[in-house]
Amino acid sequence: MEIARLTPKGRVSIPEQLRRDFQSGTAFEVERHDDTILLKKVNELDPVLKASYVKKIRTIEQLGKFTSYDSFEALERELENA
Repeated sequence: MEIARLTPKGRVSIPEQLRRDFQSGTAFEVERHDDTILLKKVNELDPVLKASYVKKIRTIEQLGKFTSYDSFEALERELENA
């Protein structure tokens, strides 16, 4: 079992052994069930959901947040090409 900790900014780093098969920018659905958080890789996005994600990413970029994170740019490209 691997241990990850939540940072004050709400970030969690996935241990290397668990993220080995995922690339930077991989999109995940996130669900919470009581004291469990589940990440599920998104293979294909519904067009409405895709548009929503792209809009959120652009808003984040416009606000000047997360600009140092290449994963947001990679995620946006992935979503636009899905």
